[in-house]
Amino acid sequence: MNLLKYKEFLKESNLVYVNAQDMPAKDVLGTLDTSDPKYGQKVNSIKNTLAEEAFNHLKTIIANKLPPSARDAGARKVNDLARKYYSGGPENLGQLIDLIEENPLQMSSSSLYGSPSDPFSALASYYKALPTNFFLDLFKEQPGDMGPGELMFSVFTTFQKGTKGDLYDPLNKRNVEVKAKNGRLSGIGKMENGVDALDKINKILNSSIKSRGISKTTLESDIFPILKEKKLSDKEAEEFVLALSQIPGSFSTHKKEAVALVKNGIKSAGELSDLFLAIQLISYRDYAGFDDIMIFTDGNTQCQVIQISDASLGQIMGYGNIISYSGWATGQETAIGVSRRKR
Repeated sequence: MNLLKYKEFLKESNLVYVNAQDMPAKDVLGTLDTSDPKYGQKVNSIKNTLAEEAFNHLKTIIANKLPPSARDAGARKVNDLARKYYSGGPENLGQLIDLIEENPLQMSSSSLYGSPSDPFSALASYYKALPTNFFLDLFKEQPGDMGPGELMFSVFTTFQKGTKGDLYDPLNKRNVEVKAKNGRLSGIGKMENGVDALDKINKILNSSIKSRGISKTTLESDIFPILKEKKLSDKEAEEFVLALSQIPGSFSTHKKEAVALVKNGIKSAGELSDLFLAIQLISYRDYAGFDDIMIFTDGNTQCQVIQISDASLGQIMGYGNIISYSGWATGQETAIGVSRRKR
């Protein structure tokens, strides 16, 4: 609230503006008579007016952090939720605004490597006037082309809205894709589907496996027993690997290693399942161009960032120990869904 508007407000409220130099205390804008019967009403009126101006300023700060496609809807939603949940008192709202604008929670891809973290509690602990429920509600919002979590991270942390991947981590110069509960690795129409993949595998293995597509059960119970008895040629091994890729035309990273692994013999059903997940993750990364992927637990209570770029095939296959995935079929299941396993 600028000084002129504040003076006008004081005048309308029958209050007196006093120059700071005329008062013993610093930064004094006005005085109130505590014996005035309307003292409490006037104080509350001042606070509400100041808070209104502050919330309007907060909305502008938020809008400046968002891309044009999400600016209006995103800023409005964050502001509405802040008005609902903010508990720090109007006189302290400026402190919250300063945190958001100048010193957001320092969160980076590397700080989320290694083990699952609870970002909602971390945010609530940092922005003390905003409870965990504020961030849980905000996480559900998807304004414009922003998916779950992007609005929350780009406004309240050092993550920014990304161009390759959902978020950009300026601290580590990494592009991060975000997959919340039910998040799939790509959109309909951008890839092969599981039924086509199974048809190709049946031709390569000379088999007649019946399934809606490819699932963990199909891989381990149906495909692996046949594959382990086959001696595939170089070409057949490559075709098998490409059949497991959702976007075979873009898949190149670790492709030779995956082909060599299939040709030399997959050692167990679990290894085949882990290879499938790795190929899916790598294919998606090669297509979209991000570096890391942030995966939430089923229920969106915790998240973990895992490396795809700069990681070996063995490392990515190892993510099968912490990531669960849904079947790969057609329609809404054109791409697999991934989530972080709960511990």
